Amino acid sequence: MDEHGKTKVDGTYSGGDNVNLGLVIEAIWHGRLAAQAIHEMITGEVSDSPPEMGVIKYDKMKLSHYEESQRVKVSEMAVDSRLQDMNAEIVSTFAQDDAIHEAKRCMSCGICFDCGSCWSYCQDSAVIKPVVKGQPYQFKMEFCNGCKKCAEQCPCGYIEMH
Repeated sequence: MDEHGKTKVDGTYSGGDNVNLGLVIEAIWHGRLAAQAIHEMITGEVSDSPPEMGVIKYDKMKLSHYEESQRVKVSEMAVDSRLQDMNAEIVSTFAQDDAIHEAKRCMSCGICFDCGSCWSYCQDSAVIKPVVKGQPYQFKMEFCNGCKKCAEQCPCGYIEMH
């Protein structure tokens, strides 16, 4: 398997627990890399490789920014039913509404999601809000006084001050 999840079987990609038992965010990352490779294969467009990012831990996040939301309970087949059919799916998949609810629980760890907190808290106009949604914020370091308010208020741990 290559770095984009492409297996030896043509047109087949793999990731998540099939590659490495770990955090679900790693499986999502594998899916993102595979999706990019599939897009390139279909369109012929070559895109820039996404930057390698480490896992952002809760201590770098501003958890008070996020609304508390409980996980959707997964329904499992009863143990006695499992033994009747060894090929049965033990854990069911989410219904569409449940999948959407779970996706909305994402805290965008380490990736800017355009909340605007850094821009709002910067008193020195060092943070430039993008004109086009989805583009990264720019920082005018010559205006920055190093107060770290942008990094302290960033809910997802995207901004680091060195």
